Amino acid sequence: WEGEAPEWQEGHRAAVNVVTFWGETMISVGDDNTVRTWPGGAVIGEHTAKVVELATSETHVASASWDARIGLWHKDGQGVYLSGHQQGVNSVVFSGDGKTLYSASVDGTIRIWDVETGQEKQVLAKHGFGINKLILNEAEGWLAYGASDGGTRLIDPLTAEQVADFTLDRRPILSIAYEEGGNLAVGDGQGYIMVIDTNEMTITRDFRATARGPIWALAFSPDGQNIFAGGIEDIVYSWPLAT
Repeated sequence: WEGEAPEWQEGHRAAVNVVTFWGETMISVGDDNTVRTWPGGAVIGEHTAKVVELATSETHVASASWDARIGLWHKDGQGVYLSGHQQGVNSVVFSGDGKTLYSASVDGTIRIWDVETGQEKQVLAKHGFGINKLILNEAEGWLAYGASDGGTRLIDPLTAEQVADFTLDRRPILSIAYEEGGNLAVGDGQGYIMVIDTNEMTITRDFRATARGPIWALAFSPDGQNIFAGGIEDIVYSWPLAT
């Protein structure tokens, strides 16, 4: 959108799962297995199963696919596929310098990759259930993940030592968002949002956010005062951060 008039970009042959900006370029991925740039919809990469998440650095784009691979695309147009996960990849996130990539999978592992070589550096953590979402905060020294069994944990991104555990009796964790003031929001399959103060490592809010169904997407407003949530009802909800 520019103002109130939408400009439709058409090209995907199935549901679009993620849209993000990479500098001045818009990038999207979807159930048609493709990674596309806009305007124009040029295919820069193609998986053999749906693509569910994107991450960007200054020089690269990473795509997470249910074909158990990660696509790593350089700004010069070159791309490689990273293999190591045994099941679908759900989430990817770059380190601040763009040299390291973290990935999470249905196979229950979090893996670390060397972006320059495309090689797996280590399996950082193993979880008994699939891991759906990652958020990295290097300044505070944690990597947050949400799992299909309802696990919400913060671990050290280098050693995997547990920093905090905010697991509640709800599952699965489907969405995570962070705002720079130190608030981490977590959405689950039962329609609840939990807000964590990562400065104090305490839960500050925990509330039912949708009339029915899961929280598929979360975002904070630019001023950090509101949380936006999207579910299955074709409705975007807005909630004040403070009670």
